[in-house]
Amino acid sequence: MSYVILDLEWNSAYSYKLKRFVNEIIEFGAVRLDNEMNIESTFSSLVKPKIGRKLNGKVKQLTKISITELKQDGVSFSEEEQHRAFADAYLSLKCLKAVADRAPIEDCVLKADCEEFYRRMTFKNHFITDITDPEVDKSELSFHCDRCGGSMRRLKKWRLHNKSFSSDFSCKSCGRKFTGRVAFKKRYDGVKVTRKIVEIIPKKKNSAPSREQETVRTD
Repeated sequence: MSYVILDLEWNSAYSYKLKRFVNEIIEFGAVRLDNEMNIESTFSSLVKPKIGRKLNGKVKQLTKISITELKQDGVSFSEEEQHRAFADAYLSLKCLKAVADRAPIEDCVLKADCEEFYRRMTFKNHFITDITDPEVDKSELSFHCDRCGGSMRRLKKWRLHNKSFSSDFSCKSCGRKFTGRVAFKKRYDGVKVTRKIVEIIPKKKNSAPSREQETVRTD
């Protein structure tokens, strides 16, 4: 059996056609191993972007890739550069070798000769923005007071804001008011739930800032 370690670098660009930001692959890097994890071959390639004419500032700073490089065919670079696809794939190989003698890795390897591999590779993570979606766990839409533990009563209808569902709540026991926010992010393996509550405090001079708590749960 041979193994392939693949790493991708992405650029976030705004698509005027889709009217939203999309992640576009700008570099491939791969290392192919034999059954004993010896390197058989390597591969690296930059990909000319079709959507973004400029690189996202954070991506440019992180990867050190320039838009000029992406417009050229084939480009050499040092393996020591961090956050370049081939260098990251090679680093993953080192990590893999370090743990291979401690536990079997077969259960962690995705076989490229089955349809699930390609379904996973092409799946796009996305936020669920319809509260009636069957994958929205309704139990995640209820909150409890962090001080007294009492249940909260929802005061307003749910509204969508920054890909999160938001509403105001009041504690049935102590009367404190909160804004509750819940985000559901669909991944290939399930839905990641992010919950946050922010206490609503009337604005007063020299008043303490709002208390904010956050919990993350993945199902």
